[in-house]
Amino acid sequence: MINLAALNKQTFNIFFSALVGVVMLQGCGGQRDEPFDPGESNSSRGAAVTITKIISGDIPFTAVSPEGNLVKIRDLDTFEIYRNKYTNETHEAVDFVTGQVLLVDLGEKNACERKLTLKQYAAYEGSVNSVIVVLDYADVDGTIDSSSSTSSTSSSSISSSNSSSNSSCSTAGTTHPFYFYYVKSRDEIIVEESVPKP
Repeated sequence: MINLAALNKQTFNIFFSALVGVVMLQGCGGQRDEPFDPGESNSSRGAAVTITKIISGDIPFTAVSPEGNLVKIRDLDTFEIYRNKYTNETHEAVDFVTGQVLLVDLGEKNACERKLTLKQYAAYEGSVNSVIVVLDYADVDGTIDSSSSTSSTSSSSISSSNSSSNSSCSTAGTTHPFYFYYVKSRDEIIVEESVPKP
């Protein structure tokens, strides 16, 4: 014989538990006064990681390879070796406890030739124990703006104007752009280079 009192008590307990669960779940999906902001990110990328340009120039201080290079620097001694090859300028202290340095050497370039120049940079959290540094390049046609100084440490001396004469271009010589970036992460750096399509 079925015990109706026990059945009613069991039904009441199930109903009450379901009601409490619905009330708790409704609280989880409540409206926010401000929208959720996980920090800057690029749709499919992780959260933004701080990256700062600490040194840049157009001509290395001493002779280095003309081909260019990407170097991940994880300690002060290695940083000083590379810094002394590229520049004698002073800079703020670099904290290798919380971060590291990425040297981006674009290689020797004839100022008159079409070339890729570094336009933007960013860093994002990658998969486990990695940080992705994105280098975004621009295609520059290589004509020279005669009103700019050739000793400038940015790509501002390159203009898209075709008004320069061949004689001014032939005296422009070569450049060798380089950048030291501080990445505030000790995770392994993975470099992604974004090059414009031809």
